[in-house]
Amino acid sequence: MSLGDKKIKVLVIEDDEITRQAIVYGLKTKGVEIVEAENGIDGFELFLSSLPEIVITDIQLLGINGIELIKKIRKLNRDCRIIIITDSDSKDYILEAMELNILKYLLKPLDYRQFGNLMDKSIKEIEYEKDNPSLMLIKDDIFYNSYDGSIYKKDKVISILTHKEQLLFNELIKNRGRVITNHTIMNVLYYNRNVTECSIRTLIKKIRRKVGDLEIYNIRGFGYKLDL
Repeated sequence: MSLGDKKIKVLVIEDDEITRQAIVYGLKTKGVEIVEAENGIDGFELFLSSLPEIVITDIQLLGINGIELIKKIRKLNRDCRIIIITDSDSKDYILEAMELNILKYLLKPLDYRQFGNLMDKSIKEIEYEKDNPSLMLIKDDIFYNSYDGSIYKKDKVISILTHKEQLLFNELIKNRGRVITNHTIMNVLYYNRNVTECSIRTLIKKIRRKVGDLEIYNIRGFGYKLDL
C-alpha cells in the first residue's frame, strides 16, 4: 500500500444486512478500510466524517433514497467513485444515475466475481492516481500528464493537447467508465454557452487522433464515455 500505507476508504450503504455483510466480507480481502451504514441518513453522515474514495450504495434506502444521497455527495465531491447495487432496473433510475457520474450500476443478485474485479481495478487506479497526481496511465505504456496536456509513450512525448482538448480529456479520464453528459461537457468547456454536439464531436476526434486508439464511446443524444 502506498502513501505511508494509508488505506483507501470504502463506504457501504445497504439496508439489507445479508447483502451488506456479503459485500463487506468481499472487501476485507482488498486491504481497504470499510465503513458501513444501513440507511441514507447515516450513510451521508459517514460520508462527511470518513471522506471515502469509493461509495457503494443501494437505491431504495430508508430516510433518503440512494439517488438523493448521491446528489448530496456530488455537491461536495465530484471525484469519489460511486457504485450502485440494486434490484431495480428502472430506466428512470439508470438515466438519473448516469447524470450523476456513477462508476457502475450493478443489479442484484450481485455477481461477486464481477464486483471483485471492479473493486480491484478501482483500487489500483486510486492508488496510482495518489502516487502520481498529474501523471495518469491511460493504456499499456501510454501516459497522460494532466498538468501540461502532454501524451507520453514510455518516456517520449508523442503529442500535446490544446487547452480545450485537455479540459475535455481531463473530464473523460476523471470519469472513466462513466457517461459524461453533453450538458456537463458544455459546462466544463464553454461555461454553459450554447454549443452544438458537432463541436464536441470534433474535439473528441482530435483527442482520438492525438492519443491513439482510445475507447471513447458516443452515447447518442446523451454524452460520451471513456473505457480504460
